[in-house]
Amino acid sequence: MSVFDEDPIRRFSAVPPSDQSTTVLFLEDAPSFVAKLRRAKTVRIEATFYQEGAQTLEFSVEGFKWP
Repeated sequence: MSVFDEDPIRRFSAVPPSDQSTTVLFLEDAPSFVAKLRRAKTVRIEATFYQEGAQTLEFSVEGFKWP
């Protein structure tokens, strides 16, 4: 689940890599996520972690320099 600035909550599905690594996930609708991220000042991401439950991570993305 993600929230960009004050927009409504949006769910993004993610899939693990083919090597079954547990430190990486790939978003299924990455272009949509990146488009929202480019215009945002903050993004909050909620994810469920093994033995830790749901955690919300907040990132300040204002001024991020895109290549």
